[in-house]
Amino acid sequence: MDKEISKEFMKILKKQGLNFHLKTKVEKISKSKNGVIVETSDKEGKKIKFESDVVLISVGRKPYTENLNIEQIGINPDEKKRIKVNKNYPKKYKKYLCYWRCY
Repeated sequence: MDKEISKEFMKILKKQGLNFHLKTKVEKISKSKNGVIVETSDKEGKKIKFESDVVLISVGRKPYTENLNIEQIGINPDEKKRIKVNKNYPKKYKKYLCYWRCY
């Protein structure tokens, strides 16, 4: 549901002239005569620099499952390293995942 709403909202904002730079890391923001200059890099390291009136930075959630060896106790994350959860999950792994709902 959130994903669908986000896509539709983004379409509306794009029609109004807003630009989006997704999956980028902000390296530097500096003031300019007309607003701000934003320097970013994408996941391949490509530098992107643009000028804007204002900047909205939104941080998403990323699962922290690397190097935890959760597969050794029978937990198999999906391709994005997320732990699959259903209504029986906390009972089955209660001993290991006391913070399963915290995000």
